[in-house]
Amino acid sequence: NYLKELELKNKLNMLDEVESSLMDLVNTSNEGYISERGELERWVGGVDKNSITKTIKSGVKKTRKKLETELNETEQSKEDN
Repeated sequence: NYLKELELKNKLNMLDEVESSLMDLVNTSNEGYISERGELERWVGGVDKNSITKTIKSGVKKTRKKLETELNETEQSKEDN
């Protein structure tokens, strides 16, 4: 049970890191970048930041709830023993 609990806590930490990284990517400016030749390249188009943010938050919330439920069950079974 200890290993299962540790694994679930690690998964929750990784989920937080992944969420943070994805949100950083979403919020990164897409005004342009410097090419290998040193020229400023402009991007045309873009992404729907609101939609992507909503999708990320929804997926993270669902996954976090599942992991927390498993963790609570593991902790509860530990207390019962």
